[in-house]
Amino acid sequence: METKREQITTEVVFNGDRTYEIKRRIEGYKGDKAILIGLYPTIDGDNITKIDSTQLHLINHMKEMGLSEVRIVNLYSEVFERKPAVSQLTYDTENFEYISKVVNDADTDSCKLIIAYGSSLGGNKMTNTIKNARVAAGGKDYEKEPKSYSGYRKIYVMDELMSLLKQQRNKKRFNDSAYLLTDNQMNPIRVWQISDKYRTFMKLLNIEYKSLHVLRHTYGSILASEGIGAKDLQYLLGHASIVTSYSVYIGSYEENRRKATEKLQKSLFVS
Repeated sequence: METKREQITTEVVFNGDRTYEIKRRIEGYKGDKAILIGLYPTIDGDNITKIDSTQLHLINHMKEMGLSEVRIVNLYSEVFERKPAVSQLTYDTENFEYISKVVNDADTDSCKLIIAYGSSLGGNKMTNTIKNARVAAGGKDYEKEPKSYSGYRKIYVMDELMSLLKQQRNKKRFNDSAYLLTDNQMNPIRVWQISDKYRTFMKLLNIEYKSLHVLRHTYGSILASEGIGAKDLQYLLGHASIVTSYSVYIGSYEENRRKATEKLQKSLFVS
């Protein structure tokens, strides 16, 4: 029987209700350093031991990313216990000067830079970032982190789909919610409501109903048929194991098998 002790220290630079930096360090562990730029802090000098969900996930994977120290700074310095509305976020010159100093003083050869405040539909034309999932169980909806670290990924979105997403967002009178599909109070609509809308859509088009999850199989199969590499498929599908991507989600196409035979024939019988 063995006993192992590992300590994570926390340092906070703050002034009243504004926090300028949160530093997390794994004592005794040799690794790289990183600067993480977030949106707003949830920690000040009075609750230095608090760990929000973003920082908890970061701490859980620091070693996996080869990090021994992370300096966390935020675009907005005011501390919030709950997710604020956009109108509550205020520009802080002192904070931006602090961020600039932290980044400029960093050793670029050994320090990584992590942008962690997500992706904006208005500022990013082609991508969206997956950080959480909404699931239904026991008649209730829950927001949870992906099942593995591989679930946190950036998805490239087709121009046509991004245009539709922007249209949906712009229909809302207020855009403070991070969700696109919401009710009039900006609360995310229930998971079963999304399924019902999808079922109605399939019925209107006179298409045999298949669950939403089947679309993942279709997505993976089409990409595989177009020659997308195995590791890229694993990343896009968010699987921890490449075996899952190929054995469960990736279909097999007769045309691909025919082409494979033709390539073998050309290799063996060169005219």
